[in-house]
Amino acid sequence: MNLNQLKAFYLTVKTGSITKAAEALSVTPPAISKSLNKLQDFYNINLIMPCGKGMTTTVFGDEIFEMAENIFDLERMLESRLGAQQKSVNSKINIAASQSFAAYYLPPILDYFAQIYHKCDVQVEMKPTKEVYSDVHHGIADIGIASYQLENCHVENEKGVNERLVVICSPTHPWADRQKIKPEMLKDQVLINHENGSFPCKKLLQLMEMMKIDTNQIKYVMTSNEAIKQMVMRGIGIALISEKAIEAEVASGKLISLELEGINISRSFYICRHKSKYITEPMKILLKLLSKSL
Repeated sequence: MNLNQLKAFYLTVKTGSITKAAEALSVTPPAISKSLNKLQDFYNINLIMPCGKGMTTTVFGDEIFEMAENIFDLERMLESRLGAQQKSVNSKINIAASQSFAAYYLPPILDYFAQIYHKCDVQVEMKPTKEVYSDVHHGIADIGIASYQLENCHVENEKGVNERLVVICSPTHPWADRQKIKPEMLKDQVLINHENGSFPCKKLLQLMEMMKIDTNQIKYVMTSNEAIKQMVMRGIGIALISEKAIEAEVASGKLISLELEGINISRSFYICRHKSKYITEPMKILLKLLSKSL
């Protein structure tokens, strides 16, 4: 069946005019008449009959009109759905993520995602966990990646990867030939800490309290892993940091990674999203990729 001919018949009956049907299809009235004749001739049936100065449908024509209406209603639904899908594909996804996850876990995920939805823009902002939850709660971020879990009745959490924190020192440090150190050995060392409120900062302060280490040993507070790594590589001090964040530097011999004997300091990342937030197709794929990585 030629659907163009069927649409010419459908619009002629619906509008009651060949001229109006032609306008709707952006063709000439003779083109509509030709399509009607071809449709009727091909099946050897009469769908439309002359009636005075106008026309009327036959009994069979009424039946075909109803079926055609269902077909073209479905066509409109398909166009609407495909348009919505296209809009979501070309949409934007805002992510609020903790610094470590954004810097060391997210890039390969976004690289793969871009191959699937290359027209979908993804904006990532690195923020502390409290701000990640706040952004998700208030709809500023579509997806959040937090360093630890906070209770929020509007936000859903999915527990993810468990990441270990280690002590790092420079290759020129006296501990450079070690693999492990005792926690009490942190005494009398120059310590470099993360910004206040961050997970590594909290853990270092807890460790210092447990070992009765004076907090005055924290001589520097930095807001990024990269700054901390540069300070340690220069031999300025030692630090507690994400094991993932130092993979490249440890492999190249620029930093030394040390375990704390008898103490395992780790954290889990959490994927967060608002409970009532509509999830587009690109978001579904990105959430799935994040879940697999975690």
